[in-house]
Amino acid sequence: MIIEIFLIVSQVLARQYSISGFSSGGFFAHQLHIVHSSNITGVGIVAGGPYYCTMGSYNRFQSACGCNSYLVSIETSLSLATNLAQENRIDSLNTLGQAKVYIFSGSGDTVVHPPLVKITEQVYRNLGNNSNIYTKYDLNAQHSWVTLNEGNPCWYLGWPGVNNCNFDLAGAIFNYIFSGLNSRGTQIKSNLYEFDQSQYTDVWKAGMSNRGFVYIPNYCMKNVCLVHVLFHGCLGSFEINGYTFMYEIGVNDWAESNNIVVIYPQITAHSNNTSGCWDFWGYTGESFYDYSAPQIAAVHAMAQNPPVVNWSS
Repeated sequence: MIIEIFLIVSQVLARQYSISGFSSGGFFAHQLHIVHSSNITGVGIVAGGPYYCTMGSYNRFQSACGCNSYLVSIETSLSLATNLAQENRIDSLNTLGQAKVYIFSGSGDTVVHPPLVKITEQVYRNLGNNSNIYTKYDLNAQHSWVTLNEGNPCWYLGWPGVNNCNFDLAGAIFNYIFSGLNSRGTQIKSNLYEFDQSQYTDVWKAGMSNRGFVYIPNYCMKNVCLVHVLFHGCLGSFEINGYTFMYEIGVNDWAESNNIVVIYPQITAHSNNTSGCWDFWGYTGESFYDYSAPQIAAVHAMAQNPPVVNWSS
C-alpha cells in the first residue's frame, strides 16, 4: 500500500525556517539569508564566503573567493545588499539581526581560506547583526563538514567533504540556532525520503536535479515540526556521492530527537557547473543574488511548502 505523507507544518512554522550549508552550500546559505532574512531564524555557514564575492564572475570564484581574500572587498557585499534592499529585490536588511548565525572555518582549510570566511562574519556585523553571531575558527580541520566520529581523517582533502575531527559540528550549529534541544538521537535511515524538485521550479533552468531529499523524524509524520534546509557543497550531491553526506554529517541524528524536518535540495552537474555547486557566481543568470534567482526561489518555496513524499507500507 502506498501512503502519502503530508508534512503538517503550520502557517507560522512554514513562514519561518533555518538553513545551513557547506562550501558552495555555505556561500549559498549566506546568500539566501541576505535575500530572505525575514523568514530565516537560524543560519549555519561552514566554509562559506561573503555575499556577491564573485561579482558574477567564474574566474573570481576560482581565484578571489577561496584562497585570495585580499582580492575581496567587503564594500562590494555591503553596497549590493543595500541597493537591492532599497529596490525591494531582497528583504529589508533590518531583519538580518533576528537570526542566530553560526560560522565555522577550519584553520587548516586550503580551499576556502579562513580569512575569506571571516569577511562573511564582517558582512553580518556591518549590516547590524552583532549579538547573534557565534564563530569557530580554532579547529585544525581541512575543508570539510566536521563530525564527532564519521568520515575521513581531519586532515583529509576530498569528497564527500565529511571529516572525523572529534567535533560535532551539526550539534554545535543546532544547539546555537535552536534553544532547549534534547540530546542527540539516532537517525533512522529509512526516514530519508526522495521527492520531486520539479514541483518547485524548472529544474533545468535552475541547474537542479529532479530529485531532492527530506529527512522526516517519526514524530513529524503526523505532527507540526520545524523546518531546516541544508545545502551540500561542490561534488557533494547525491548524484556524485550517494547518501554519504546526508547520512554522515550528524544532522539527522539531532533532527530525529528534536522533531526537525531537514530538506536536502540537490544540484546537478552540467557543462556550466561541472562540479555540481550551488550558484554563487551566476551560471543560472545575472540576478543569482535576489528574489528572482531560480535556486533561491526554489528552495525558499520548499521551505514554505515542504514536500509531499510517498512511502510503501
